[in-house]
Amino acid sequence: MDGVFEDLPSGVQIFVYADDIVIVVSGPTAPAIRRKAQAAMSRVAKWAASVGFTMSAPKSVRCHICASNHRVKGPPITINNQPIPIRKTVRILGVTVDRKLSFKQHFDGVKASYQSRLNLVKSLSSSHRSNNRKIRFRVAAATIDSRLLYGLEITSLAVDNLINTLSPVYNRCIRTISGLLPSTPADAACVEAGLPPFRYRIVSALCCKAVAISECTARGAATCLQEQANNLLHSIADVTLPQITKPHWFGERDWRGSKLIFENDIKNSFRAGDNSVQLRQSVAELLRSKYDNHQRRYTDGSLSSQGIGMGVSGQNLEISMNLPDQCSVFSAEAAAILVAATTPANQPIVIVTDSASCISALQSERPRHPWIQGIIKCAPPGVILLWVPGHCGIPGNETADHLAGSGPSGDRYTRTVPSQDAKRWIQSVLHENWQKEWSQSSRSYLRKVKQSIDSWTDLKSMRDQTIISRLRTGHSRMSHDFGGARFHRTCEICGIDNSVEHFICVCPAYEGPRQLYGISSSIREALGDEPSTLAALLCFIKDAGLYFKI
Repeated sequence: MDGVFEDLPSGVQIFVYADDIVIVVSGPTAPAIRRKAQAAMSRVAKWAASVGFTMSAPKSVRCHICASNHRVKGPPITINNQPIPIRKTVRILGVTVDRKLSFKQHFDGVKASYQSRLNLVKSLSSSHRSNNRKIRFRVAAATIDSRLLYGLEITSLAVDNLINTLSPVYNRCIRTISGLLPSTPADAACVEAGLPPFRYRIVSALCCKAVAISECTARGAATCLQEQANNLLHSIADVTLPQITKPHWFGERDWRGSKLIFENDIKNSFRAGDNSVQLRQSVAELLRSKYDNHQRRYTDGSLSSQGIGMGVSGQNLEISMNLPDQCSVFSAEAAAILVAATTPANQPIVIVTDSASCISALQSERPRHPWIQGIIKCAPPGVILLWVPGHCGIPGNETADHLAGSGPSGDRYTRTVPSQDAKRWIQSVLHENWQKEWSQSSRSYLRKVKQSIDSWTDLKSMRDQTIISRLRTGHSRMSHDFGGARFHRTCEICGIDNSVEHFICVCPAYEGPRQLYGISSSIREALGDEPSTLAALLCFIKDAGLYFKI
């Protein structure tokens, strides 16, 4: 199939998947586009005939994508003198593309086809003795979320239509798994389950895709996707994606890389956190007896409120540098080892580090971190790595720790960020902003009970979990009338709205069981995450005869 990419007119893009060919032509006017498209089709048909393939005009589709509403005029585009039919939509690898790139038909089709997948989740959500809500959410992510987010790289061009059309599917799935009623607010259902809203899910997935594509393509190839991701990320968190560090290779480690030597004497004799005199004596004796003719270099990485720093200390060597704020401590440790290993020396190098995770990554068959790969590829032959516990009083190690702590005020090592750190940073930023948005919400009943968006402990019984979830969100059959406009029910004794807070903490009809089990008058304490509190609450609900009414 390689020949199909050759000898095409300029300004024509061609994409091939198996035996399907998509030709994309753009231009200032419709006649210019038609002439260019016809030239491209003629050359592709000529190539197909030369290799024994047959191009079928009736099976092909011509779709004109334009913001205006003008009709497509002019001579048809032909294959072997047969016209290609014009359609308003074209289906490419499961994504239905329409003339205005609104993707309305695609979103409507996804929404109409999700019912069978939801039935699978429902079958796992029926009443059982054991509760496996986390597993059901994982099944939903694999079967439903994957369908909702399919083709996000292109459907994000109509992100507003995407969110408005498909968010009800996402929210309904969460309510089904948690056993919540249809009237439960979407944000409250997400917080109760410990999941992000659909709009945050879209931003997270799109940003991670942009990072992944930036990692494996040339700079500029993923510009459009990065712009879309940055626009969405900026609308939520007022930040933009960082530049991504390119890996040296993909897959298994490069066999041409240098052979590192790992010294395990200290690792086999002592554990992390050891700060004994015997440890310091053993390290000093090992370096004196085996590596007296080596140049010793100590490395460390540091994370503080001022930023990320790395430090390298050794004979006539003190390096203190900072890294982008999106980097992790692991990356700072890896960068410090890379600098220590690649800085020229007149003697063999022994690197003393307290990062066991970096040494483990260096021994892995498939290291993915670009700076770990850089150590393997660029370190001179015979570099020795020695692990010691952190903050154990070794002079060189303490100096490296001090240099790493002052790194944020030093020079910048690089402006690029490893993809693993970028993805972790994206999740952290979205989590922080979703928490801020939830903390500022004043309408949701659940916020009286749960201030944090993190997931709480699930109960062992699915029925118990459903009852607690409904009480926390404030929507239950005891409190809401679903026969009309879904008004609150009225308490027959008190004559006021029979809210969850009323019949759990206030109503005199249940004062006896309430005092018996020590139910707090505060709804936040009564529906909290303490196991003893939840056990007492369930006993109260059963004793008061409310267990099957909620």
